[in-house]
Parts: sequence; structure tokens; C-alpha cells
Amino acid sequence: MKPRIVVTRGRLPARAYAERLREAGADPIEVGPGDPIPTEFDALCLSGGPDVDPKRYEQDVAGSEEPDRARDALELDELLPRAFAEGKPVLAICRGLQVLNVFRCGTLIQDIGDDHRAKHDDVKSHPVRIEPGTRLAEVCGTSLVVNSRHHQVLDRLGQGLKSSAWAGDVIEAAELSGGAWVVGVQWHPERVQDGLSDNGIRIFDAFVEAARRVPAR
Repeated sequence: MKPRIVVTRGRLPARAYAERLREAGADPIEVGPGDPIPTEFDALCLSGGPDVDPKRYEQDVAGSEEPDRARDALELDELLPRAFAEGKPVLAICRGLQVLNVFRCGTLIQDIGDDHRAKHDDVKSHPVRIEPGTRLAEVCGTSLVVNSRHHQVLDRLGQGLKSSAWAGDVIEAAELSGGAWVVGVQWHPERVQDGLSDNGIRIFDAFVEAARRVPAR
């Protein structure tokens, strides 16, 4: 039986994320604000999207753009608490990594400018170095060239999270120390259209395999 994976979405469908999950052998279920949450699912994929409301990490606006508070509530108040309580695997991508960090009581740098931020159909790539021995390194090796579309980054790491990849001094990935399979990356491995030879797409295979090992039914 294919693992059932909830993949979050905003105002637009999470089509690319769902396609990558389906290619890796999962049954993706897109859930946005106002949608019913499945009674049973095996894992959670937090997709990219707008900035998290700074009030969620006890800061005033200092470079953040307009948040989607309904989506913040869905991910921070409903889906992540359930995933952690039930030990479900979590893959967090771009905004998703930031949401994960905020959920674990971490903070964000609200604006680093446009050095890591491609817009529309542009492609902005840069290398990342990955810490050996991490879950990410087991899947992707110790270096990648990735596609980047963000203007916010992790600042103080949340409880139980450790950084696992960097671009310069910018944290590009983090994962949970021990326990469930929880990995977040700041780039967009789902965007095969960006034409990079290896942007870490294998992370979807590892995530789906982790979901298979934690059946919800």
C-alpha cells in the first residue's frame, strides 16, 4: 500500500510537490486552509509559500512580507502538532523549513535581501555544503548545487533541531536530532524545471521510504 502523505498548499495547488511524491511511490493528499484533514495519513510535507507571521516567533515586522495566517494556523496549530505527537516523518521545504523551526520555538531572520531569491521563472543557484553523518548527507552526499527562492533564513534553531547544510553562514537545512525522520531544506528540490543536475531530489525517495516504515493504519 502506498503511504498517504499530506502535502500542504496555499492559494495555488502544490502540483510539483505532489508529482515528486507520486514519482517516489506515495499517495499525496493536498491540504490547504479550510480543507478537511484526513483521519489517517503516514507523513507530512510542508511546501513553500509566503512568510510566516512574525508574531508567531514573538517579533515585530522587520522585512517580512504579507503572511497567510490561515495557512500558519493549519501548519503550526493542527498538522505539525499531530505529526510530532504521532511520530510521523516530516519533509519541510523552503517556507516549510521556516515553519518547522518556528514550531520548535526557533526564530527567523526576516530579510537577507535577494542574494538567494529567484523570482517568477528565473533560476538562482548556489552551492551548499552538507554535514557528514546527517540524514541529509546519507541521501544527498556532502555537497549540492541548489535552486534558491527565499529571502528569509533560520536564525535561532528550534528545540531539538540541528543544522545540517549551509551556504556560507546561512543555514540551508536542518533536521531533528533523534526520534522521527524530520528533515527541512531551504531550497526547492521539487523544481525539476530549473534544470539543475542534482538539487537533492533524492530526498523525496528517502522521505517516502520513511513514511512506509511508520504506517498510520
